[in-house]
Amino acid sequence: MSSLKFLSQFGLVLLGSSASLQAFTTDFPSSTFGIPDVGIPGADDPPAPIAGVDGWTINDSGADGGNGLTWLSTVDGANAAKLGGNYEAPTAQDVYLTHAVEGFPIEETIFQVDFTIVDSNENFNRDGFGLSLGTSGLGETIGLNFLPVFDAIENVNAYHVEYSVGGVSQGDLVSDYGYAFNIFPSSLYTLNLSFTANGANPSFSGAINGVDALGNPFFLPFSDVEMNGMGGRAVDTVSAVWNVDQTPNAVNGLGGDNLIAFTNLSVVPEPSAMLLGGLSLLGLMRRRRQA
Repeated sequence: MSSLKFLSQFGLVLLGSSASLQAFTTDFPSSTFGIPDVGIPGADDPPAPIAGVDGWTINDSGADGGNGLTWLSTVDGANAAKLGGNYEAPTAQDVYLTHAVEGFPIEETIFQVDFTIVDSNENFNRDGFGLSLGTSGLGETIGLNFLPVFDAIENVNAYHVEYSVGGVSQGDLVSDYGYAFNIFPSSLYTLNLSFTANGANPSFSGAINGVDALGNPFFLPFSDVEMNGMGGRAVDTVSAVWNVDQTPNAVNGLGGDNLIAFTNLSVVPEPSAMLLGGLSLLGLMRRRRQA
């Protein structure tokens, strides 16, 4: 059998096997997570939890057992996980909703997720949120952080986008247009991240796209953002993060009642890494045949 025919018949199987072994994707199906909430706190209390289902864990048991810290809901008609203060008060300052992933090098990773932030009402503070990839025993590798601010240009509440590397804040995430930027409550965004090897100091590129506070198209790319010291780290966790405001609110203690909702989450190896893995297996099989 020719090498080309062998590759055409078996190479895609190898690539598919590599993807199925390593990729993690979820859109939070009701068949696994239950019935989404109706969006009215108390109407379906307790809601269907995310933590403790299908491998998701949380680092906070909450004031009432933790089931109300993260729950199944919908965004634009699609099932989504929500993390925030609607149903229950947290006890930790930083709440992590986490799922394990396969554990391939950060340089070979592609991360994508759809998300939105729902703002607090006027009686509550406004908490911050984030999305991160991490490494067991070492903590966060890369995180995008959404910090509550007031956007004076748009005259609305907003969330300023920053980033952190190795758990240390690096300040503003600057777009390719040369400026830092905000995202806006109740707007649905898609985040894409990919990574480039550079020895001990890889970098990341990507984009956030969706709509702005006025409903106009919103697309902000960013390129070659340095991640010094993160080279070779194996990504084996993905998390949504809730940074709880420590100022007492007017109702029930600390924190806001805002939340982050996310769905269509995927952490997968980049195609070139999968191709190299498939070709390596193909070469090994050919050598064994020749032997």
